[in-house]
Amino acid sequence: MAEMRILIVEDEKDLAEALARGLCQQGYAADIAYDGEEALVLAEMNGYDLIILNLNLADIEAGLMIAVWGEKSGDRIYADTIVIQRI
Repeated sequence: MAEMRILIVEDEKDLAEALARGLCQQGYAADIAYDGEEALVLAEMNGYDLIILNLNLADIEAGLMIAVWGEKSGDRIYADTIVIQRI
């Protein structure tokens, strides 16, 4: 069985790297995008099984990113998405 590919979209570097380390230790392949623009490029290039998305990115609205991924669902860009927000 192929390992699950996960994209972490988080602009706080320490948090993103800690999350990626934890996921890799559990056997997942995790990539990090530090902004929305990078996330859109990586998602189109790689296709992911899961995307963990920070709701409060500075450069792009999370809802717009989810809409773009939804439109591309036939191209395997779309993935299940978990949206996170720091309180």
